[in-house]
Amino acid sequence: MRIAFLNYYQSGVSRGLETFVNELSRRLAKKNEVIILSSPTKSTPTARELSLLRRFFLDPASLKVAFWTLRSLLALIGFRPQVVFSTNGSWQALILSIFCRLTGSKLVIAG
Repeated sequence: MRIAFLNYYQSGVSRGLETFVNELSRRLAKKNEVIILSSPTKSTPTARELSLLRRFFLDPASLKVAFWTLRSLLALIGFRPQVVFSTNGSWQALILSIFCRLTGSKLVIAG
């Protein structure tokens, strides 16, 4: 089985979600093909206040994850995963939901 994990902050910090992705992917890789897609730079989340832009996922951090997810679709198309793990929510969940409907992949939203 081909399994893909998308986590924008995977290479930047080591918190709960990053540990979850690391542990689960390591264990699943024993019997499956696994790919972890993370941002090319060491990105760290910033503390954000709840503003109107953030409520509609239009703040800079949310948009950064959205554009990165769109760029990651090429890697996903090449890998052809059967299961996709979306870990960053908001735009990423929406974009990957559409991707999975078009490709027949199963979507798991964690977080």
